[in-house]
Amino acid sequence: PHMFEMMSGMEEALAKKGYLLCVKSIAAEEACGFVEKIFDSKEADGVVLHASIISPAMDELVAAREIPHIVIGIPDFPSHFSWIDIDNRLGGHRLEGVLSVLNEHDVLIPGGHLRRGASDCDSGYAMTEERLSQKERPDAIICANNYIAYGCVMALKEHGEVIPEDIGVIAFDEYPLSRILKPMLTVVDIDVFDMGYQTGKCILSKIRKPNLTVRYY
Repeated sequence: PHMFEMMSGMEEALAKKGYLLCVKSIAAEEACGFVEKIFDSKEADGVVLHASIISPAMDELVAAREIPHIVIGIPDFPSHFSWIDIDNRLGGHRLEGVLSVLNEHDVLIPGGHLRRGASDCDSGYAMTEERLSQKERPDAIICANNYIAYGCVMALKEHGEVIPEDIGVIAFDEYPLSRILKPMLTVVDIDVFDMGYQTGKCILSKIRKPNLTVRYY
């Protein structure tokens, strides 16, 4: 749902200026050739690229050709790219954001308390069961998404734990389960529609001024 909402935000911003949003799914190894082709043929005025498909070769291409572009996500290598991202502290990279804020308040997660698993209900259930098998009960459990949170809640209820009185549960995103779980979960919800809208405004600025550098959260 996130990418759909983001594209909806972009489309709204672009439509206000008479531009059309076209979407293309492409592998990273094909991205440079595709971007070069659509600009040689004048099929596009600008491109929005996901960070997962960028490369040093793409960086050289957009810089040399002055191609109006925006990357969604911060490049993980030195580059000339313009980009937009969500601040880690607001949930863009969820684990890093949580650990950063806890560290600011001198709260450390004890060894063995951090769990990594699949992003589904079964994994959430299994990880919670494993955590509850330990002698010390947590004050709260933070889940990376609604599916993990659903499994977590099911496990807590089976053990007779009352939420939030006994153990609190916090999840990211309101979609798709947080509003139907009882009790309703505390969630960190990122406005990805607005992120898409701001991305659309950024690419419009780059189309007007290709040499403009845009980098912000």
